[in-house]
Amino acid sequence: MKLAPFIRASGSWRFWSVYHPTSFTPVCARRFCQSSLRPTTSSNETGARPGTAPSNPYLLVLRTPSPSSTWPAHPLVHSRFMRDLSIKLKPHGVVVNVSHDPNNKVDFFDPLNELRDGSDGSSTFLATLYRSGHQPQVVGGANSLGKLLDASIPRAKPPVRERHIYVCTHGSRDCRCGTTGKAVFTTLRSLASSLRPAYDADETPTEITVREIGHAGGHKYAANVLDFPPGDVYGSLSPNEASKFFDALTSSVEPLGVGRRSLDQERFLLSKWRGRLGLTEEEQLAFHAERTRILGRLSSEGTSTEGTMGRHRPAHPVTLNLTFETHDGKTFSISAQEGQSIMQIAKANSVDGIEGTCGGNLECATCHLYVVPPANGPEAPIPPMSETEEDMLEYALFRDDKRSRLGCQITSTKELEAWCSNGGILKLPRF
Repeated sequence: MKLAPFIRASGSWRFWSVYHPTSFTPVCARRFCQSSLRPTTSSNETGARPGTAPSNPYLLVLRTPSPSSTWPAHPLVHSRFMRDLSIKLKPHGVVVNVSHDPNNKVDFFDPLNELRDGSDGSSTFLATLYRSGHQPQVVGGANSLGKLLDASIPRAKPPVRERHIYVCTHGSRDCRCGTTGKAVFTTLRSLASSLRPAYDADETPTEITVREIGHAGGHKYAANVLDFPPGDVYGSLSPNEASKFFDALTSSVEPLGVGRRSLDQERFLLSKWRGRLGLTEEEQLAFHAERTRILGRLSSEGTSTEGTMGRHRPAHPVTLNLTFETHDGKTFSISAQEGQSIMQIAKANSVDGIEGTCGGNLECATCHLYVVPPANGPEAPIPPMSETEEDMLEYALFRDDKRSRLGCQITSTKELEAWCSNGGILKLPRF
């Protein structure tokens, strides 16, 4: 897809001259300025309603050295470049936004000051392209963006360990974002900068970055926070809840969440959850209802989410060999460490057919596989299926009632290795 010629050729300077305020706070935003200065109530009082997150599958975040206090109320009106780029990308499901990047020393195009720069920015802008559950993709210029959209963006999997947290601080658009959002951003950024590196099961550090972002939708839910790579959107977060929110969000060391949070932390995050990018309103509501049901069941059983939604390796892991088979009958062996889940093993080795979008939280069926015993041989030495796993398997394509399991719920053991060596197979689905 060719974007650069479009950006250079399009745009109306007459339109630009009429809508080129450097700072403009609309009446609808000014109306709430006084209320935004009052203490913010909790989400239980304001209602961070699920199903209110944007449903667009992609988010392109342009980097600007301009601080959020200087952002115009409507960047797409202010910037011809951003407007034309947004029009071009909209058919692809891409929403264009802007983020302050004070640390980038590269002399890149500033989309909010294009007149000063004297450039159309088509070849020099820097941005990050996000898709829920996928690796963030750094974009440099329209040509690389076009090629990226024409290709398949890889799923988020090891060894990538980046977590990007954005807070809407767009004060000129709505004062609630400029006050509450700014306060929450300041706290989260401070906590992230003082946080010791988190490590996953493979001792790979997780880097957490907190940045400001433009209007993310839902001013009344300020402060709004976006978390990638999951693509989750949280709202109604008050400044005095920011520390609690950060602790809950980062207590899961993998970027997609391994489920090491307490039930209280899970419930708190769910109370702030507005939805997830790429999901329709109906899908977001269904996700929220299912998550509520799971937490309710665990609470009634007195069970912690740790261990039920994630697996841990022993202190001195043992290397095992497990046998996999592709959908077209090709078998191969993978060396894994005792205690890892099949989902973690598959993702670490880039095995096709296993995505693990939810990170092992029993929130999807994208780690679905078939556990096939040898002819006339014993069944696999794995724990019986839980009610929650059985419910999630309802979403698996081509489910086999006898052989289908979720890889996140199967732990690698010496017994499983012996079963594989005697002909047992972990068969991968086609989809």
